[in-house]
Amino acid sequence: MVIKKNDNDTDNPVKYQYIKQHIAPLKADFADEIVLSAYSTWGINHDIIIKQNGAVLYRGFNSNNKLEYLTANISLDKFISIEQGFAKADFLRLKHDYSTNGADGSEVSISFVKDGKIIKSIHDYERSGPFELVWAYLPLEYLHEHLKFKPVDGKFLSPDVQLPFFEKGSDRGFINSSAGFYLLSLIRSGKLTNKKFHPEYRLKFYKSDNLLKMETDGQIYQANWEDGGQTSYDIGFNFINNNQDKIGFIKNLATGQIKFPPPLRKYSHPKKPNHQ
Repeated sequence: MVIKKNDNDTDNPVKYQYIKQHIAPLKADFADEIVLSAYSTWGINHDIIIKQNGAVLYRGFNSNNKLEYLTANISLDKFISIEQGFAKADFLRLKHDYSTNGADGSEVSISFVKDGKIIKSIHDYERSGPFELVWAYLPLEYLHEHLKFKPVDGKFLSPDVQLPFFEKGSDRGFINSSAGFYLLSLIRSGKLTNKKFHPEYRLKFYKSDNLLKMETDGQIYQANWEDGGQTSYDIGFNFINNNQDKIGFIKNLATGQIKFPPPLRKYSHPKKPNHQ
């Protein structure tokens, strides 16, 4: 059901009415992964990826109030249920950005991934998008409150690192927060390699406590750590080539002109994820 406003019907005393919404059948398997990033200056701050195979990657606060990467699992039925919610919202036809006047509000970005390609990204500020969209992403936004998490092992970027963008000379290429978290997840799970590559881009981050720099050709991502070490990750495909239409390159943009999101921080009264 949707709400229709009867502005043009002067003979109808009812200003609003419910009408039945006709939804096209869902195309099977339209996404392998769904990514959500939620940020605000006062509330929940986290990122989550759910995969069709049941794997979940979460970046948020653990039971000790420490920001870290965590993993969990969900059922295929749960994935399909969330996926169906976005299908009902007709997400492919929605705008890429919804915003309203105001500052320091909450914002959510969602990305849908199929075969390594981001097929759609949506940014919603202060829940100003259609209510069908909001109702679709709310179950994913609060899914972490119902999962049992395990910590992620192994050396990787500090969980404080967020919002990567690409730098090529004086040009800057931007992706939204959920797409950025998807890229970080690919690097985290990439195969360690000693392959030589030609670095065309440098990844820049809002915060990079344990990282001096990261360079890439789109497929291999080489991290240079503060302790002098070096690690290269092969993600198996060229992320930049696959997602050229989602990376907005701006020529001759100075780093000082870039607006970053607020840092991840704990909100006042969290419902904490549980470790097994």
